[in-house]
Amino acid sequence: MKRFAPLFLVLMNLQSYAQEEALFKAVKDLDGDGIPENIQLVENENYKYTLQINDLTEKVAFGMEGFNIIDIDTTDQFKEITVFTSGPSDDYEYEIFRYQDNRLRLLGHLEGWITVNGDETLFTDNGEGFWSRRDVYFLNNDILSLGKFPHKNEYFVGVNVKVKNSFQLFNDLNNLEPFIWIKPESNITVLTATLWETENENIEFIYQIVTEDGLLGYTKLMPLLENTEGLLMAD
Repeated sequence: MKRFAPLFLVLMNLQSYAQEEALFKAVKDLDGDGIPENIQLVENENYKYTLQINDLTEKVAFGMEGFNIIDIDTTDQFKEITVFTSGPSDDYEYEIFRYQDNRLRLLGHLEGWITVNGDETLFTDNGEGFWSRRDVYFLNNDILSLGKFPHKNEYFVGVNVKVKNSFQLFNDLNNLEPFIWIKPESNITVLTATLWETENENIEFIYQIVTEDGLLGYTKLMPLLENTEGLLMAD
């Protein structure tokens, strides 16, 4: 498993190439025919960029940070190119391309920090305040596109925190009625975050909590922030 810069997560048994210097020019065999391609990212007027491979050119949405060469599937002959940029809070965005059959194909547009696993899958990690939301994408070779694995909108959090003030937990996502009080000075674990639609059709995360006594319940973000200490909120 390989890591593609930049990541703040430390994963076990991970062969890392994080913080690898971004490129604006490279020579690399991208399609496995034994002939290296000339690759460069060219800045045009008004901070617009063009990705050029041999004589092919493709306008890209961004490129001020450069590009890297990755390997989404280590069992095939192809290498892919990620053109990326970062926002003011390191909100990275990527366009991922493949050079195949003398064509430059856009596989997808991803946001967050990405991990390239080499088995046709990629992870994206996006900050959600005090935790990181991980989504999984897979390479569909039939249509040469990156697709997102479907899930039930539930994400692992796994953050331990100390309770400052007592507050109540809900019993069930479908019945947001308080049922237990959490003891002050106790420790709790935020297990998961589930996307939940409010009565006003707004979308927010509901957090599943496990107490020191092994009780499970749910809470919203503000009671969690107001009544605990130690949650580090990122931008």
